Amino acid sequence: MEEKKSLFEKVKALLAEDEVKEETFLDVKTSEGVVLRVDEVAEGATVTIISEDGENVSGAAEYTLEDGTTITVSEEGVITSVMEAEGEDEVADEEVAEEEMQEEEVVAEVNPNDERIAKLEESIEKILSQFEAMNEQVEKFASAPADEEVKIEKKKPTVFKKESAIDALSNYKRNKNKK
Repeated sequence: MEEKKSLFEKVKALLAEDEVKEETFLDVKTSEGVVLRVDEVAEGATVTIISEDGENVSGAAEYTLEDGTTITVSEEGVITSVMEAEGEDEVADEEVAEEEMQEEEVVAEVNPNDERIAKLEESIEKILSQFEAMNEQVEKFASAPADEEVKIEKKKPTVFKKESAIDALSNYKRNKNKK
């Protein structure tokens, strides 16, 4: 049993190692038109330059992005500092407010399943009300007194013995001859 557990744990560990981690990247443009691929625009994120030749790790440099943000990159291609552009906070706040409004509009849009859910809830309510009405009728019927008691009598089966069958036949013949 211990052997099976050990084997199971090994397989589980191998499968856990093979899990694919989904990485998300953000492509940003500099004011010069160079495309940079970053994990996020924050200190410690890696920067890769995207060009016609492919992806290359950025060396030590300072880039000004289209939105005016300036990032400083180390020799290893890691962002060491991020400086927001002046007046950027107001623009960022407006963008965040606009994004929130768009999200609220999306949430406010009618979900196609909402209509189906409403119909299902309505149907369930109808079924429940019918069930309650039926339950009331059953309770009334159960509590109502019976008119009269019905007696059922069982007849005992006639048992014929060989002698009684012979007697019955002879009686039949006698009665027939008398007529």
